[in-house]
Amino acid sequence: MIVEGYARSGATKPLVVVGSAPYSDAYTAQVHAAADDRVRFLGGVWDQEQLDQLYANAYTYLHGHCVGGTNPSLLRAIGAGTAVLAFDCDFNREVVEDAGRYFTSPADVAALVDAAEAEPRRIRIAGKRARDLAAGYDWDEVATGYEKLALALARRDFPTRRPNGRRLPTAVPAPLRIPEPRTTTAVVPPVVNPVAHPGTTTPVIPIRGAQQ
Repeated sequence: MIVEGYARSGATKPLVVVGSAPYSDAYTAQVHAAADDRVRFLGGVWDQEQLDQLYANAYTYLHGHCVGGTNPSLLRAIGAGTAVLAFDCDFNREVVEDAGRYFTSPADVAALVDAAEAEPRRIRIAGKRARDLAAGYDWDEVATGYEKLALALARRDFPTRRPNGRRLPTAVPAPLRIPEPRTTTAVVPPVVNPVAHPGTTTPVIPIRGAQQ
């Protein structure tokens, strides 16, 4: 979706695609076929310092994941202070909040990419907001929260009544009754059926306790 949408845009900045899908040759071929000469496919980048620089010097970060809760790549992008264009789902909105713009189709991607290049000031503001949001993610606090939960469970400090997982019974529809045919003709009324900044070295905010 992202590559297809970018190809429809009038963007002058290149789209740099990091990563690969070696388990799906057909999908990879489809993505490459949707690209034009502005798209750069880097494959997997395992050098973490180089990856940090890609995040930090990107003009915007396009995030296409829609499942899996809080995504580490998304956290890394906002920690770098990079404005985010993300697929519109609850997980991404919880992380990026008002610092991002959201898409659901290739047409949305094209419009957002064009708008981003036309509004550099807004992109800078969004990047600063993203960086502020990243400061709220602290692995020490996450670990402490899980520790408190484990201790509460060990004390059996939880409601005694819990859902049994059974489905509620559903009503069985009444059988359809077909009326007896009339002996006279009637008039029946009609039925209505309701219905990337190059050359900069912006530092990345590390998520405390995380491996860089």
